[in-house]
Formats: sequence, structure tokens, C-alpha cells
Amino acid sequence: MTITFTYKDTKYTLEYTKETVMALEARGYKPDDIGDKPMSNLLPLYQCAFLAHHPMITSAVTDEIYKLIPNKLDFMKKLVEMVNEQEAFLSDEPEESEGNVVWMVS
Repeated sequence: MTITFTYKDTKYTLEYTKETVMALEARGYKPDDIGDKPMSNLLPLYQCAFLAHHPMITSAVTDEIYKLIPNKLDFMKKLVEMVNEQEAFLSDEPEESEGNVVWMVS
């Protein structure tokens, strides 16, 4: 899942990968703390969404863009959903059994 938009004639794509979610977590992101510590969680959530496609973007530019985003609450909810989609990778089960890895404890 991605979010795309154009700002000052530059097309931006926001997306999370396993690597950018790890970067987000390294910045202290804790989804359970969003209500109590919004600056500590929502700001990194937003900034890390740029890392996959725009790793060199400055915080000054992301701040300018953020000021112009309408429906910020819905936007942030979508970013949380995008992170959750990546985290589901850890617990999703394969759809078919044929060809799956067979593991055992010895």
C-alpha cells in the first residue's frame, strides 16, 4: 500500500518496508503510546514513510508538506495501517502447504 502526491512539481510516494518499519521502531515508535505521546510517535511515523523512496528528503521539506495535508487524522490512520500491513509479515501463514518449509525441534 502506498500514498502518492505531488508537491512543488515533485511526485512523492510514501511507503513502508520491513527496513523502514525497523527504522521507525528505532526512533522510538510505539503504537500503544500514540494517544499519550503523539509527538514521539506520530512525527516519526510520518517522517519514516518517506524513507523507502525519498531517503534524502529534509525535515524542513516534510514539515512544509505536512502543513498542507488535509484530513490529518485520516492520513495518520492510513500510515498506521500501512505499518501494520508490514508487521503482519511476521505472523501471516502461507496460503498453500505445498512447498512450505517444514521445521522441527530436536
